[in-house]
Amino acid sequence: MRTIKMNLIRIVTLIALLAPMAAAQSTSIYIEEGPIDSIDHRMINVGDSAIKLGPNVKVKYPGKKKASLSDLKVGNYVRAHIIIYRGGDFVDKIEYISAKPPSNY
Repeated sequence: MRTIKMNLIRIVTLIALLAPMAAAQSTSIYIEEGPIDSIDHRMINVGDSAIKLGPNVKVKYPGKKKASLSDLKVGNYVRAHIIIYRGGDFVDKIEYISAKPPSNY
């Protein structure tokens, strides 16, 4: 009985140590920045890239605690944080930067 408990503890410990490594390999993140060309409930077109919206998109908008996609308008300059999951690109977070593109854009 003692050896069964020790083997079970070893297996659980090994799984707990390896689980974060497996999750880290399944996703990567990159950023797309530019004006919004189009936006709807499924997709956003930032700059030259059309990207699907993830299921839990977070929107950061200055002065609003609970911002949503409806706060963003076509032409707004934004920074989209995109994750790659199982071969697909999905927007995870959108940060509002300005109503018009910066002068260096």
